[in-house]
Amino acid sequence: MSARQLSALQGITHTHMKPKLTGNRPLPYRGPWCGILDTMSEYGAVTRGDAHAAMQSGKYSMQITIESPDQPDVIKLIADLDAYQDSLYPAESRYALDLDSLKKSNVRFAVARDNTGQAIGCGAVVLYDGYGELKRMYVREQSRGKGAAREILALLEGVAGEAGCTVFKLETGPYQPEALAFYARSGYARCERFGDYKDDPLSVFMTRIPGRAADRG
Repeated sequence: MSARQLSALQGITHTHMKPKLTGNRPLPYRGPWCGILDTMSEYGAVTRGDAHAAMQSGKYSMQITIESPDQPDVIKLIADLDAYQDSLYPAESRYALDLDSLKKSNVRFAVARDNTGQAIGCGAVVLYDGYGELKRMYVREQSRGKGAAREILALLEGVAGEAGCTVFKLETGPYQPEALAFYARSGYARCERFGDYKDDPLSVFMTRIPGRAADRG
């Protein structure tokens, strides 16, 4: 199964600046859809070390970043997601993207990190001709209920929107009522099967309804 959205982490203050790369990992994506709590005075002067030090000091409690999935802590996060999905659905009813697929040029991968810099949530959007598909949505159990899922989703929809995407779809499963409720609150509704998916009673397909505002409450 894909796009298993599980709740959330914490509200984010948005700014309007593009990501810069420093070292082998990008700084927080600080576009209209994501950022870190409060703001840093001059983005161009900020390094990842600066951001990490600020987070360690407690000034920032979470960051959400467009990153490569090919990092040890992110790979572990994805493995935890796979184990969770294995506990719910048989292998033939799971349609997860592997690491190589997540690194393709038409995929945007978001990572949420806590105040220690550890990955606690992730999600991806695959840009197809005509729509974007949400995949690999996950927040660790101890970090749920605080807004991370909502902000990951907003970031993915935002960066996909910058690429010209206006329609969003996903495939999830019936054994995750919290995920289904989350997507419904976010403006998604059930729809017909799409793409290369087969008919499967353990698949639930959803799409963002054009013009329907998300319930951010």
